[in-house]
Amino acid sequence: MGKLNVANRTLAVMDNYPFLRSLNNECIDLIAIDPPFAANETFTSRPRPPITQAEFDEEVALAGAHGAAHNEGIGETRVQDFWNWDDDIHPAWKMRNEDDYPKVHAVIEAVEACATENEAAYICFMAVRLIECHRVLKPTGSIYVHCDDRANSYLRMLLDAVFGADNFRNQIAWRRATSHNDHVNYGRIIDYILYYRKTYQHTWNGWDITESKTGDKLDTAYPSRDERGRYRSADLTGAGVR
Repeated sequence: MGKLNVANRTLAVMDNYPFLRSLNNECIDLIAIDPPFAANETFTSRPRPPITQAEFDEEVALAGAHGAAHNEGIGETRVQDFWNWDDDIHPAWKMRNEDDYPKVHAVIEAVEACATENEAAYICFMAVRLIECHRVLKPTGSIYVHCDDRANSYLRMLLDAVFGADNFRNQIAWRRATSHNDHVNYGRIIDYILYYRKTYQHTWNGWDITESKTGDKLDTAYPSRDERGRYRSADLTGAGVR
């Protein structure tokens, strides 16, 4: 396994692709990513007010050589989650997939045939980054990829091509805290986290995150009872049709 060639807890404020390319092979223990969702929407962020000089200095220290801080504040920003071959995809990325990763290239072509060119461009964008994630991940490592139902099936195929279908471990359903009205469809009330290992040697610490509930915690978590024991009810509906 390789040695990590950046300081631990480095915060790189930049496109992750060149940063990933700069890392040594097999030097990362765990990867968790929250990439674009291929939502075909424009998202607007809230403005950030000016920060103090101390906060500015802290951000600069965290960002290091890879980013910049903005002590004058940041206005409203708009992020477009639209994808096309001309604006978002470097020609070399597609050539690299075609020449060196035939399974990945086959997935991109399948998405283009079954969906649209925009979805295929998105998968190509993700492919070059997931290939680098696979390269830098240790044999004992794992990756978690956050997505929703719009790109889930395409990303599953892509991750199977990059990491191997046998290394798929789980699809975790993450119930959203909030959801939006949708009067013509069942509402989106969950996102997904796709969990893959690098190899069969992966480290699994899942049992360490379990929490036993006793006393007050048990009463709070499961406040109702019947003849079978404790239970709790949960609202699986939202504001729209579910």
